[in-house]
Amino acid sequence: QKAAGSLTDQKTYYLISKSRCQRDVASMDFYAQQAINLRPGMVYAQSYYESVQGLVQSARQSGVHPSQVVISFIEPTDGSQAIDRAFSVRPMPNGMPGGMQNGMPYGV
Repeated sequence: QKAAGSLTDQKTYYLISKSRCQRDVASMDFYAQQAINLRPGMVYAQSYYESVQGLVQSARQSGVHPSQVVISFIEPTDGSQAIDRAFSVRPMPNGMPGGMQNGMPYGV
């Protein structure tokens, strides 16, 4: 039982890591939701999920679907290891409803 709990925790961390590496906010949200569904009581998962939901809400309040919000990663120039993110908006492809394609977020 303890090993199963440890594996569940590791999978939750993996899903959060996968979410952090996505190139659009809808994909980030998809993996953050998978993580919180797997371990709803994990404080780290809850905190991360809430931060992603803030990005989703900001996009929607701006009238943009989260799948249109593209994330670019900016490598530091000062020698630090912290990688910054930049956000931009891409036009929605014709006929692409809600940022989902075949049950997965658009772009995954």
